[in-house]
Amino acid sequence: RPASGAGVASTSVGVGAAVALDIVSDTTSVGIAGTAVIAGAPSLMLTATAVDVAATTATMGASGGKVGLAPAVSITLTTVDTSAHVDVDSLNTAIALPGSLTAVAVQTTTATSTSGSVVTGASSAAVGLSLALTIANDRVTATTSRSITAQGAVSFSSIGAVVTSAAATASAF
Repeated sequence: RPASGAGVASTSVGVGAAVALDIVSDTTSVGIAGTAVIAGAPSLMLTATAVDVAATTATMGASGGKVGLAPAVSITLTTVDTSAHVDVDSLNTAIALPGSLTAVAVQTTTATSTSGSVVTGASSAAVGLSLALTIANDRVTATTSRSITAQGAVSFSSIGAVVTSAAATASAF
């Protein structure tokens, strides 16, 4: 058996393969629709917060025999969209507030891929192959498409932190 305890053991040809795929699609949104009527609200606060974690791992091993082959592939794909927005109405009328308007979008995303492959004890040929791929297509926005008049402060802010990593190891001996 391979050193990790996962994989194949053979007296002739040992081939083991591992594929791990993690796909994350997340939308977090808060807003004022174009058809909304704002009445009697002294102040407004819009907050959209998203926290996403995706971690993908693939490991494989092969041992013994004449030929050993052990590919491991780990893929993480994330699409995270976080937004705070004020949409325009059909007449393009302004929002009037006696107080303030605050719109905040906050996003924290972590996406990692790890793969490992080990081939041992093959007498003629040993191939360990490992691929780790992470693609993060993440977006955080705070926007307005409408005029706003307010006696207080009007602020829009978007805050985003994305951490990505990919690590692959392979050995054959």
